[in-house]
Amino acid sequence: MHPFPIAGLKQSGPLALVRAPGTTGPWLRSLLNALAAERLNLALVAWQSCPGAGPGLCFCVEEARGSRALALAREIALAHDLPQPSLISPAFSLTLYPLGRSLKLPALMLAACQEAGLQPLGLASSLSALAALFAGDDLRAAMAAMRNAFALPPDATPPQMGVKVVQAGQIPAGSTVAERISGETVAVYAECPVSCYGLKENAGLALWQAHGPGPALGSALSRLAALEPSPGLSFMAGYWHEGSCSLSICLPKDQAAPLAQTWAGLGSCPPGRDASLVHLQGPHFGDRPGIAHEALAGLAQAGVEPLALSGVVHSLFLALRPGDVKAALEGLAAKFCGPRR
Repeated sequence: MHPFPIAGLKQSGPLALVRAPGTTGPWLRSLLNALAAERLNLALVAWQSCPGAGPGLCFCVEEARGSRALALAREIALAHDLPQPSLISPAFSLTLYPLGRSLKLPALMLAACQEAGLQPLGLASSLSALAALFAGDDLRAAMAAMRNAFALPPDATPPQMGVKVVQAGQIPAGSTVAERISGETVAVYAECPVSCYGLKENAGLALWQAHGPGPALGSALSRLAALEPSPGLSFMAGYWHEGSCSLSICLPKDQAAPLAQTWAGLGSCPPGRDASLVHLQGPHFGDRPGIAHEALAGLAQAGVEPLALSGVVHSLFLALRPGDVKAALEGLAAKFCGPRR
């Protein structure tokens, strides 16, 4: 099979990955509040509440802040009588930039991992990218697998990200806005409500969630790579932990039949459900701490619990029950504002 064309491939890190099985909505809100209060920015976050399959969370921060993030997660888990979170460090992100939005890219990525005997630690998609997390010991093999499976533009060389932008909101008097980075520009964002490109529902979707053996799920999804035409993809997020995998896949309901057949073949995974999606996107979402916290605070204010949450690059996705969308948008409007027309 010929390598699949993509627009770009980027390596980022080192990062620290915190994973927490059995999490609940109240625990998640408490944790995100604590992380935001200490200016801990999330490079990636994925959470799902899957009936009968065990909810779970993974998130990444820069490696130097990993121990503090784990301490906060464990402290809050103990207060909520939940299993203790764990830490993997260093982890690295390989971000693929696709030429289009479909299920083919993550399916091909998982197929490449299967062929190389690799298991990612987590993944999340945005409108413009798919980020996969790998342990430091697997980075070289993962990069080789991606370069074998995907075709970069001519003369492209995947860069290792060396840019660090530190941003801050309301800074207490006398405290330091940011550490000095040689040769870099420090940007500060503090607008309230948070600026975004708009608040809008994406309706007519199906949300598929699963928790099961990682190799079986990865193998099943990798087989979707051969489908033509490939189903569209609204978002995909998941994480692997102790041989198990938790996944959320949201796509147009009228294109979900191939995924439904794959899910049915796994036996233990619940069927898909009707869902709507609210996608929040902003020019500095990838660098400003507290975006996920503000979103969940807005939903809680409206009495809405999301079905899944995923954030990476400049995007945050909230999967919702269709009947909750009106209240959710009202709650989010208290925390985010779109362009004035």
